[in-house]
Amino acid sequence: MTAPTPEMIAALAPLREALLRRARAEAERTLTQARREAAAVLGAAEREAADVAERARARGEAEAAEVLAAERARARRVVRSADLAARAAAYERLRTEVVAAVRGLRDEPGYPRVRARLVSEVRRLLGPEAEITDAPDGGVLARVAGARVDRTLDAFAERAVTALGPEIDGMWAP
Repeated sequence: MTAPTPEMIAALAPLREALLRRARAEAERTLTQARREAAAVLGAAEREAADVAERARARGEAEAAEVLAAERARARRVVRSADLAARAAAYERLRTEVVAAVRGLRDEPGYPRVRARLVSEVRRLLGPEAEITDAPDGGVLARVAGARVDRTLDAFAERAVTALGPEIDGMWAP
């Protein structure tokens, strides 16, 4: 093959220019199309990212609401437990004070009359053959075959506190 002559080069110049223009136009169209596609992909990615962020935010809020609800429930249980413990302690303190006060009747001058009335009551309930003993903290215990009666001061105190029933709820009211 022989080298092209200047006349051949000059004759091909318009063709060369036309091919270059066509290649440049095609490259520009391809570049424009690629830019459009890139913009569309970028837009879709941004929308997807926004959707993911929104779902994550909503999931985070839902999880936070669950955690908050669980913490509130736990706090209510803690408060309720503390309230019940305080009520139990107050009830026990009241019971202890009532028992101590009723036991104090043993030291009163009228206690022998109280004891005599208790003995009379258990004899009425169990009969004259009832075996009666003095309770260590005051009052009496009595028994016959198949029956027992407790008329101790501690038992009276316990029944007195129990008899308060719903009235004791007033202790917890503010």
